[in-house]
Amino acid sequence: MYRLAHSAEYQEKVYQELLEVFGEPTLEEVTSENGLHITAEQYKKLKLTKQFVEEVLRVNPFAFIGGGRILSDDMIIRGYKIPKDTQVLCIQRFANTRDEFVPRANEFIPERHEKGSPIGLSNNYISTPFGIGARKCPGSRIALHELHMAIINTVRHFKLEHSNPESFPPTSYDQALLYIDLEKNPLYFTPRDHLKEHFYSLKQSKKNE
Repeated sequence: MYRLAHSAEYQEKVYQELLEVFGEPTLEEVTSENGLHITAEQYKKLKLTKQFVEEVLRVNPFAFIGGGRILSDDMIIRGYKIPKDTQVLCIQRFANTRDEFVPRANEFIPERHEKGSPIGLSNNYISTPFGIGARKCPGSRIALHELHMAIINTVRHFKLEHSNPESFPPTSYDQALLYIDLEKNPLYFTPRDHLKEHFYSLKQSKKNE
C-alpha cells in the first residue's frame, strides 16, 4: 500500500488497468456482501497489477533472509570451501539491490518483470520472497492472490497518499519481519468520486447518534 501511495504514476496506471478489465467501480462493490465478481479470464488480464506486486516484493521484501539450506555435500563457491552440514542462508536483499543482478536495481520499475525486458532480473533465483524448490512456502499462491485482491479492491475505490511523498518511509524490523511503522508514517485513503456521498452520509449519521 505504501508503494501505491508513494508511486502516484503507477497507482494511476494500475487504476486504469482495473477500469479496462472490470469497468467503472460502483458503490455496490463496497456495500454488497459479495463485492466485485472476478472471473479467471479477467484475472489473467491483470498484467501490470501482478508486475507491481512482484516489484514490491523485490524492492521491499518482508524479510532479510529468503531461505536457508543445510549442505548435503562439500561445496566450493567463488573459491571458498563450505563443508557438508553447514547451514547456508540466502540474504534476499543483497541480490535485489545490486545492478549486477538487476539493472537499475534501486529504481522501482514494475515493467522489468515483463518477459524479455532488457532491465529484467538476470535469473529466476534473484527475487524469491517465498523461497524456492521443495521447501518453497506452500501458501505462496494464496498470499499472492490476496495481495492482488487487496490492490484491486483498494485502488478501485480509494486514492492513497502517505505523510511524506518526497521520501519513501523507512523500513523497521523485529526479530523476523520487515515492516513500515504506521504510527510514524500515516497512510491516507481518500474515497473516489463514487464513494464520496456514501462516506459523507456515514459521517453525518455518526454525528446524529
